[in-house]
Amino acid sequence: MKIGTAIKFLRELKGMTQDELAEKLNMTPNGYGHIERNLGNPNLPKIEKIAKVFDMTTVEFLDFCENGATFFIAGDNQQTGDSSNHQNYYICGKSGHETLLAELEKARATIQYKDELLAQQLREIQSLNKHIELLEKNLSKYE
Repeated sequence: MKIGTAIKFLRELKGMTQDELAEKLNMTPNGYGHIERNLGNPNLPKIEKIAKVFDMTTVEFLDFCENGATFFIAGDNQQTGDSSNHQNYYICGKSGHETLLAELEKARATIQYKDELLAQQLREIQSLNKHIELLEKNLSKYE
């Protein structure tokens, strides 16, 4: 089920009109209708608002969309046009939370690996500082 179809289903289930839901989402009725007819895709902040209106988490709402939904999380590159920043695409759907959890676990593993590298570099720096001290002491003996 596409996002717009899912929204329409939930809206009708709650007994809301398009105008009522559009107002809750701070949208014009035409703009909201565009989404409900699957002519446009809401951005992540709008999806979060929609989920909140239906007393769901964002992941629960996206899970409700059986065929899934794709949304884009951009860094500063969206404003600056800098394409060197990383861009993340998440696909959520029937088992979307598993996908997000897998991505989260991957990110945690990367962070842990970097923390281990930093700790190793700190130990190396401390060791090199000790060598420098010893060399300076030995050098001072010859002066």
